[in-house]
Amino acid sequence: SHTDCRGTDASNQLLSQRRAESTMQYLIQNGIVESRLQAKGFGETTPAAACKCNQCTEEEHDDHADDDDEADHDDHGHHHSGPDPHLWMDPTLVARAAMLIADAAVEAGWPESVKDCAADYSGQLAALDEEIASQVSVVDVGDRVLVTNHGALGRFAERYGFTVLGTVLPAMSTLAEANPADLTALAEEILAAGVTTIFYDFQSSSVDAESLAERLDGVEVAALLTGSLVEDSEVGADYITMMQTNVQRILSAIEG
Repeated sequence: SHTDCRGTDASNQLLSQRRAESTMQYLIQNGIVESRLQAKGFGETTPAAACKCNQCTEEEHDDHADDDDEADHDDHGHHHSGPDPHLWMDPTLVARAAMLIADAAVEAGWPESVKDCAADYSGQLAALDEEIASQVSVVDVGDRVLVTNHGALGRFAERYGFTVLGTVLPAMSTLAEANPADLTALAEEILAAGVTTIFYDFQSSSVDAESLAERLDGVEVAALLTGSLVEDSEVGADYITMMQTNVQRILSAIEG
């Protein structure tokens, strides 16, 4: 892994090494034999941008970062452009999807009872939506500020009146790479807003979130379930429990 030349040599070297180690762990978890891999961070020593560092514009830096994301990660996760794909973070959208799926299933030959099941589940999701809205209502709007590892909570924030101050990774995928200059700016915003928690996805690496939190006094990291369910029935073995867990953790972090 490598970085551009924004930031100090030391911070860029550390960041690139952590990125490499995080990517290596992801590959191992997905079946690649560890002995075939080596995590190597080059920092800013092997820049791919055609311009010289101190002569690069912000656009050239950003274009290069986008090219890296597209080349390395298009086949592995959500791309950072376009609408937020995390529809499931809004229960009302899941309810609508359930009804559409049921309609399509009946048209394909499934029994009409599928629609009854979908309607029942949609009712449960409506109750979940009301529950979340009620819990969130006790939090002042000015305190409903989120910082996340990647852009996974946009739909949730829009539904329940939160503001996403920023993301550690400038994308909707956990496989994107952090930008040193962006992290510096985000750190300043976190301190100014009094944010105390950076949220990351439970199933993904917390390295970048922890690295940023370590630079800031009083800032911690906390895991949310934004990508998939887990086996623990009390945490998130089903969608409704998953969302309840997320809300509980978000509110606990805000309330301190």
